[in-house]
Amino acid sequence: MNDKWIPVSERLPEEGTLVLVLCRYERAPGKYLFAYERYDPRSTIWHADDYARYWFPLPEVPEEK
Repeated sequence: MNDKWIPVSERLPEEGTLVLVLCRYERAPGKYLFAYERYDPRSTIWHADDYARYWFPLPEVPEEK
């Protein structure tokens, strides 16, 4: 498993991969926020003027019995 943040400029996750995304906060320069999602290439988070900067792959969520 990868233990480092991956720059969006280097590569994007595979479709459907559960990731934590470090995003630039547009309303406050120098501030960032985190998003938790499954990668979908149609999502605007990945294409909006360098909004998404880095991502980190997460393990699958455990199923409850």
